[in-house]
Amino acid sequence: MNLKERQKYILKKLKQQGTATTNELVNELKVSKMTINRDFSELEKLGVVELFHGGAMYIDTDIVEYPIHVKNDIFVNEKKKIAKKVSSLIDDGHTIFLETGTTVSYAAKELKGKRSSNFFTNSLSIMKYFSTIEDLKLNIIPGTYRPLSDGFLGVDTLDYIDNLFFDYCILGVEGISENGRLSVQSKEDAFVKQKIITHSKNKILLFDKSKINKNFTYSFGTINQFDKIITDYQNAQNLLENYLVKKDSLIIAGT
Repeated sequence: MNLKERQKYILKKLKQQGTATTNELVNELKVSKMTINRDFSELEKLGVVELFHGGAMYIDTDIVEYPIHVKNDIFVNEKKKIAKKVSSLIDDGHTIFLETGTTVSYAAKELKGKRSSNFFTNSLSIMKYFSTIEDLKLNIIPGTYRPLSDGFLGVDTLDYIDNLFFDYCILGVEGISENGRLSVQSKEDAFVKQKIITHSKNKILLFDKSKINKNFTYSFGTINQFDKIITDYQNAQNLLENYLVKKDSLIIAGT
């Protein structure tokens, strides 16, 4: 299989399943990791794939939103590094809201040992994980299940949150524009995020570098509304000037 045929095969596979890892393609095509990584880089230059640690994701402008199983497989190491920073920000004995999203799900695992804490979530994956842990106080926020978010959203969710106030909320984001606008692809998701922000004392935002300079339809606020911002984006110091973020609010994971 020559270069053109190999890259055509890789692109077809990415279109079919959304993502592919370097190791997966090495085993299938019987070539070196270096070769696959070069192919990924060439496809990235063409603007048809986005790279993450250990693989690549197909960029399809016709896809409104990638399903949760695809999101779970990309930028895994980056999300874990971001999540590890969360635990040091929160002491025992607080009321904590954890929303839907893969990075927030990793953060939940880092917070499981917080004693005497009261957890609230609308994320199905976090509910499942926390339900296996003894002596953990878990509160389920109701709503209409949305498979793409793997969580509960809608009018019932908003009404329920109206009666609550949290010491901490931990949120993710799908896009951060050049002026610091935070956006997502679901109207229901945006409404819930807006409500949570107004019902939380300390607000923590988590995002990996793939979210920078992306802008989706539904906004839920601006980045400078958050007390702490955790990212793996190594040029995040630019956020201080461009987005009017306070210097002590920015935490860069992996440093």
